[in-house]
Amino acid sequence: MSEPLFPLFPLDTVLFPGCVLDLQIFEARYLDMLSACMKRGEGFGVVGLVEGREVGIAAERFAEIGCEALIRDWQQQPNGLLGLRVEGGRRFKVVRSEVQRDQLTLAEVEWLDAPSDAIDASDIGDAGDFGDAGATRNADNVSVDSRACVSAQSDAVSVTGPQPLLEEHADLVALLSALAEHPMVAALGMPQAPLNQQILANQLAYLLPFTSEQKIAVLKLNDPLQRLAQIQILLDQLQGESGV
Repeated sequence: MSEPLFPLFPLDTVLFPGCVLDLQIFEARYLDMLSACMKRGEGFGVVGLVEGREVGIAAERFAEIGCEALIRDWQQQPNGLLGLRVEGGRRFKVVRSEVQRDQLTLAEVEWLDAPSDAIDASDIGDAGDFGDAGATRNADNVSVDSRACVSAQSDAVSVTGPQPLLEEHADLVALLSALAEHPMVAALGMPQAPLNQQILANQLAYLLPFTSEQKIAVLKLNDPLQRLAQIQILLDQLQGESGV
């Protein structure tokens, strides 16, 4: 028997494993999707928008690589909308997709990470107070990103198991520690001390002001060491643009 189709939520934000994303949900298609996900005890897929809008009709084009969104908390917001906090789980590749009558996109996906490779909730610590900002999204358009250009590679399953940090990563660790001090980032409750290469690469790619295209390219890379090397290249480009 084939796997049931996986619901997708195309966004301008690129979600990474182990990272926290806040959403405000108001469209009927996504409220119905969340109800079904909660009943099954499953998540949904976040994919980066390539062409189209987050709201209204289904996105015209979206990235073929996405990240599973695991529901960690939800509550009604003061504005009456459903507030949702999710944590990035496994990466996946979209094999094929279809749009339902209600404009919800469903997809057959190929998992790129084994369940044991996904970042566990215990690795990201306390999710903090639900509803604060950070690298958050509202489903009606608020973003925290921007800038530059990159190449992608590899569709094989990811490197298995955590890879330890190396001395060469000291500057990137320091950068993440500095980012973690920002109140908007602190509100997400992600760890200030990265435990391994995967966590360091995922959090930096998620929080730094790279373009969606660049983030998607980093998300495609299976080897965390390659992700960190690509992040360093993008950082060098940003510094060159800013004249630093």
